[in-house]
Amino acid sequence: MTTKEGAKTVQADPGIYTWADPDYRLVHTSIVACNQNLLHSLQGKVTAETSGEDNLKTFKLIHACYRSSKNKELVYPNSL
Repeated sequence: MTTKEGAKTVQADPGIYTWADPDYRLVHTSIVACNQNLLHSLQGKVTAETSGEDNLKTFKLIHACYRSSKNKELVYPNSL
């Protein structure tokens, strides 16, 4: 962690779930946190960190990258 006071190392182990394979605990922890955030959003408690609008922007960006690579030209995601 870096702050104005300097840098230091922090051990930040992911949570452990008894139903999860320990080799994938980081992935499971992120899935649980994501689903919790989506649930709280549906309940009106928070704004979701990821939205359908975000996903469409990502989709446009990826397709712009593919088209740019294929045609060797500059492609703006908003032009798709």
